[in-house]
Amino acid sequence: MAANDTSNRPDSSIEVNQSSGTGTIQRFVGGAAIATFLSIILISYGVPIDWSWTQVGTVAGLALVLGLLSVVWGQRFIDAAVQTLSHLGL
Repeated sequence: MAANDTSNRPDSSIEVNQSSGTGTIQRFVGGAAIATFLSIILISYGVPIDWSWTQVGTVAGLALVLGLLSVVWGQRFIDAAVQTLSHLGL
């Protein structure tokens, strides 16, 4: 019976850690993509912007914040952000 028990294998715990790390990266990239998409929408509806370090820093900061929020709250945050974007009617 002990030979068939695979729950104590060290390989299975490594796979779980790798998949959760990949999921964290995917959630961060999803949140950052939403922030980038939102920034592109706002820029396209506004007056042409002379890109300075302030605008670039603001877009990068927004992407970082939304990426971190999506890591913390996961799929619930991404769903809420996408639902909010869909209700804007742009």
